[in-house]
Amino acid sequence: MEAVAQYNEIRAGEKQEQQVEAAPAGVDEAEGDEDFEEAKEEPEGYVPPADEDTTSIMSIVPNDHDRIKGLYRRYKDPTDTPHQRQLLALQLLRELAVHCAAEEAVLYPAVAEAVEQHMSEHAVDEHDSLKLFSADLEGMTFGDQAYEDKMHQLMETFLEHIHEEEHVMLPALRDELEEAQLRDLGRRFEAAKQHMPTRAHPDVKHTSHVDDATVLRDAAKDAAQFNGTPPAIGSPSTEVLREEQ
Repeated sequence: MEAVAQYNEIRAGEKQEQQVEAAPAGVDEAEGDEDFEEAKEEPEGYVPPADEDTTSIMSIVPNDHDRIKGLYRRYKDPTDTPHQRQLLALQLLRELAVHCAAEEAVLYPAVAEAVEQHMSEHAVDEHDSLKLFSADLEGMTFGDQAYEDKMHQLMETFLEHIHEEEHVMLPALRDELEEAQLRDLGRRFEAAKQHMPTRAHPDVKHTSHVDDATVLRDAAKDAAQFNGTPPAIGSPSTEVLREEQ
């Protein structure tokens, strides 16, 4: 299994040349943006072909990644108002929380069973870092430089994480499963996203430990932040800002 062998090399420390280093606090924004642009143009690994079944987990997960990256690019747009940018940041954190939760509920158990248990466990560990950054952002003042630095750090960590998912995990899963199984995973993944927490809960190790009361509290906070009507998960940035334009 070539993909698994590549994964083991990465875990041994040989992925340093492929990764984008996380920017420290106070990093120059222009330099950070260049890193972000370079990272999302990586040519290697699995890229869904144009005719890929859109119901397959092989399409759905990368599409989620692209949507989160798109929200961040729009968030960095200097032509948007501060309030618009804040809404984009809030939606980005919601999308990320739901995506990570669905991966833990559906994708990672499938990887553990069909590919390698450690690969799944390592991905959950990486989610822990994303959750910590997200929770930090919720407690920070939007617009402060510290908020900008933390958001940049979150996205750099996210890019490193999805690089492994798209270049190693998904190809390994495709090697082991039939198309019908990949479509079933995609169906279950999308269904799971309908009842997942929309906020990071770093004190909870795994999505399966999040109770219904927590999900309801998240939804109430979302409604308050979005003036009663939070955008649907999966909405493009233009939909997030529809009331502003």
